[in-house]
Formats: sequence, C-alpha cells, structure tokens
Amino acid sequence: MLLRLFITLLVGFCGCHLAIRAKVPGGGIIGSMLAVTMFSIVTDLAYFPLQARIMTQALAGALIAAPITLEKVKALRFVIKPAVMVVSCILVLSIVIAWLCFTLSPMDPTTAFFSVAPGGITEMVLISLDTDADPLQISIIHSIRIFFGLMFLTVLSKSVANWVKRKYPALYASRYKKDDNLKITQQKSPGGKLNLFFTIIVASIGASLGYFTGIPAGALIFSMIFTCVFNFITNRAVITTKFRIITQTCAGSVIGCTITMANVLAIPTIIIPTIIILAGYVVMNLGIGIAVFLICKLDLNTALFSTIPAGILEMSIIADELDGDSAKVVLIQTLRFVSAVALFPQIYLWIIRTFL
Repeated sequence: MLLRLFITLLVGFCGCHLAIRAKVPGGGIIGSMLAVTMFSIVTDLAYFPLQARIMTQALAGALIAAPITLEKVKALRFVIKPAVMVVSCILVLSIVIAWLCFTLSPMDPTTAFFSVAPGGITEMVLISLDTDADPLQISIIHSIRIFFGLMFLTVLSKSVANWVKRKYPALYASRYKKDDNLKITQQKSPGGKLNLFFTIIVASIGASLGYFTGIPAGALIFSMIFTCVFNFITNRAVITTKFRIITQTCAGSVIGCTITMANVLAIPTIIIPTIIILAGYVVMNLGIGIAVFLICKLDLNTALFSTIPAGILEMSIIADELDGDSAKVVLIQTLRFVSAVALFPQIYLWIIRTFL
C-alpha cells in the first residue's frame, strides 16, 4: 500500500510540475489531478488513504490561514461594511446561481453549490470529497472560473470604471480613495524550518480534532482555526512554496483516485452549468461592485476588484496596477475567501438537507 501511495504521489507531482511550468490556471491541482486520473483509469493502482487525506486538509488549512495575521484582522475595521456586504451578497447570489444550475441542467444540487462557491480550487474540491458531489466537475469549473476572472472580469471591471469616470465624473470622484491609515505590513519572523514544523504540527492537531467532530470538511476548518490562533499568538505561522506544491499535488491525487470513466464521460454535461456560473459571476462582479461603490463610498476600482472571485494575491496586484486600493482589496478578498471555505459549505449543506 505504501508503494502504491508513493507511486500515486510521484505521478501527481509530475503532473503538477508540468502544469505549473505550462502556466495553467490552478495548474498545480489540475495537473496532478489529470495525471493521477489517467494513471488510475489505465492501471487501477492509484491509492490515497484516509489518513493522507486528513493530512492534505491540514496542509490546505494551514495554507489558507498562515497569511492571516492579527494585523489584518484589526485592519478589517476600515472595510468592515463593504466586506460584510460583499460576502453576504456573494452568498445569496451563489445560492441563486446554484439553483439555476441544478434546475436547468443534469448537475446534482451538491455539485452545483460547490461549483459556484468562490473559494480556491484545492479547498473546494477537498471539501466536496466529504460529500456526494462530483470533484472532477467541480475542479474543472473552478479552473475555468479563475481563468475567466483574471482574464475577462478584470478587463470588464476596469472598462466599467473608466466608463463611469467619463460619464459621471463628479460621482466617480466623490468616493474615497486610498486610506493612508490602512497599511498592511509584513512583520512575520523569517520562514525557517522550525516555524514551518510548528505550523504543520498545529494544523495537524486541528485537522485531527476536526475530523473526529464529524463536521463536513471539519479537518480543513479546524486546521484553519488552529493555525490562525497560532499565528495571532506567535506571528510565526508559515507555509513555504514547496509545501504549497505538496498540498496541490496531494489534493489533485486525492481527486484522481476517486475518478472513474463514468465521471470523465459526464464532462459534457457541465457545459450548461458552466455558462450559467460564468454569467452569474459577471452579474456578481458588476452588481455587487457597483452597489458597494454607491452604498459604502468605496472607490469604484477597488469595489469592483474586491468582488472578482479569483486569487487574493493576483487581484491585489492587478488592483494596484489598475488604480485600485490593493490593501482594501486584500482584506475584502481574504474575508471572501475564508467565508467561502469555512462558512458557505455549511450553509449550502444545510439548504440541501433541509429543502432538497
């Protein structure tokens, strides 16, 4: 069994490495998933035990929580109103979009909800593995969503902001710009093997406790909580790039081991849901962004970039380059991401169990 696990991870790492070098959106998890899927279908030797899956969720939780410092949490007071508005509106719209997906297509409700949730590919797929959702469909739709957000929604958002600036210059200029009081600095201790070791230990303890609670995705959620507390107290939580790749490799390998030929043949059935989801994200981006701009007095560029469901780092860099306030974008996007991973799935599952 250990040999099969080692071979599975080796195949996953090769796929992860090739996809990252090819600069595929979400390439780490997508590459490892495809490689292990092909390996599994051809040889039927792919293997990933439960203990390794819990460890993968521990690493994913640490990966999410390590950048969340006490300083960032305190800085939320500067953007609490728009941040809460963004998260609340995204939750409501995601429920509506998911309902349209499973009503107008063959997609099952659980897969629809987790396909719409604006979290990371790795995190949403790992959570879906604790349910009866289809991880292959979810991973494909989320990879398309990230590519769509970075390549299309950023351009659309900037175009809309420029149009409002030309058409309604007084309204555009009336909103607040950068807040000099909001400065997020990096005060972390040097990475170091010791900090990495303690981070993984703390996350693993949290994941183990979370698994035994029986809560869906409990291992992931509790590893996030434990890592956050550890970081708030010591400011030493860190996950290196190497462990990010390991996490993506493991997550992709987990998915690949669960995929059968029936899953692969079902891929054409996600065309309609994907179109619905992408159209919904356009409405989500522009609708929520403009509402935040008008109600919360946040400048339009920042408001629009804060509602694009793509990577936190990527959106902060793009916002800074395109005249947005990157500090506020980071805070709002962080709250959006954490809510999508820790809060949204529990609400989705409650809706499915209660009404569907």
